Amino acid sequence: MSETAILVLGHTPEAPVQWAFLGDDGVVDAGLAPSPAALSAVSERAVAARRVVAVVPGEDAASRTIAAPPKAASKFRAAAGYLLEDELAENLADLHVATALRGERGVVLAVKRSLMERWLAALKIAGIEPDVLTIDFVLLSTPDTDVIALTPERAVCAMEAGGFAAERPLADALVTRVVDESEAAEVVIYGDPANDVFDIAGENVEWRDLSPLTMFELFHDGLTRGSSINLLTGAFRKRRDWRGAAGAWRRAATLTAASVAGLFVLLGADAIRSGRVAQGYDARAQSVHDAAFPEAAGADPRAHARAILATEGDSGPGFLGLSAQFANAIDGAENIQIDRIRFNAARDEFIVSLRFSDINDLERLKSTLAARGVTTRETGSVRRSGEFYVGELQAAPS
Repeated sequence: MSETAILVLGHTPEAPVQWAFLGDDGVVDAGLAPSPAALSAVSERAVAARRVVAVVPGEDAASRTIAAPPKAASKFRAAAGYLLEDELAENLADLHVATALRGERGVVLAVKRSLMERWLAALKIAGIEPDVLTIDFVLLSTPDTDVIALTPERAVCAMEAGGFAAERPLADALVTRVVDESEAAEVVIYGDPANDVFDIAGENVEWRDLSPLTMFELFHDGLTRGSSINLLTGAFRKRRDWRGAAGAWRRAATLTAASVAGLFVLLGADAIRSGRVAQGYDARAQSVHDAAFPEAAGADPRAHARAILATEGDSGPGFLGLSAQFANAIDGAENIQIDRIRFNAARDEFIVSLRFSDINDLERLKSTLAARGVTTRETGSVRRSGEFYVGELQAAPS
């Protein structure tokens, strides 16, 4: 079964880590590791998972929204950096910033670079490199709904305009204010209204139970919904190692390479054999040529043949010569069509069946051929056939 591994980290890289593996139907397995290094017990399963998601506390991140962010990603990141630098009074070089578009709004997250480095280093000791590293309140973000998760120790709030997480009871006043000022269609609070200090009610407020595994399911729903903003960008982008993925294909690749090498050997051998056959045909053609044309013995048969054809094609006798004269004479005579050509080799003459629009067209053709040294005479009478005249012309060298 394809699983998603979710690791909920603490405020420090040495803090305990809650982990869970989730499938399509919810949590499959869950547990608590006393430190990230102790995750080595489930590292093989995490590596085999569809994806590994590390969730860090919202108290360690700053979140801001921009009403009309620049469309260009580079300009958006630059504007977000300057905004956070002014509001947080932090050196931009010490912050890692990630941005995302949410409709017409832009969401900006910032985490200290040193903390990012320590989280990732702690997970790497256990043999785990997450595909996604994001903030808890970001995963709770739901369209048209404000979501609040209350545990005895913390409050995690996700609103349309951003979110935050804080320790209780310091967060209690903020939670009450969020509910009072909410413009969302619905406010969903995960907690225990019977035992909590809050007295929050309203038509758009719904309380739901928060079991130990509910947060994992909420995070998984957020991933499915596309609510996460991955902090693994820029210098922290995950570099894929293809060596492990290629291991399963190594044997197939070796066999393929061997097959290709064998194919090239066979092709090479066939090329050598074909070359020898071609040399034999060339020698035979040279012998036949020298016997037929003793005056040109030793000449290249191809070049000699091209020279003969070129000479006869210009004005010489024979089929090629007459064909060339006819082609040149009829070129441009759009009103004359050749239906059939018969050649009498013994008399060295053409008999050409012609179709033409006007008697004058035939007379012009005869005059053109005469100027080219071709004698013509009509064989039989010219007759009308529909819109054309049909006749035959005998042509021979003068």
